[in-house]
Amino acid sequence: LGDCYYCEFVRQGTGVNGIVRLFKSISAIVTQLGSDLDLGAELGTQQLGMRVVGSELTVYRSGILIGTRNDSALNAAGTLMVNCTDATGRWDNFGGGAI
Repeated sequence: LGDCYYCEFVRQGTGVNGIVRLFKSISAIVTQLGSDLDLGAELGTQQLGMRVVGSELTVYRSGILIGTRNDSALNAAGTLMVNCTDATGRWDNFGGGAI
């Protein structure tokens, strides 16, 4: 896994709000950053985004901010990763880059 920040989408059931969790992984030790973020509705075909600038991590649903966490453990460019716990979930148009 390597040292990184990542977000995880958790589908809680059909027609039920999903949640997003933010994590950091350092030296193979994974720690959740803060509490779960409620998406407010089932994600469906909407967009999920994550941005890391300095020590601020932000998560967006279709361009609308749903949560922010702060952590300064990693301060250099690194790996971009997402995870989905739903066996039927699919990612499309995944990408990232330096800001």
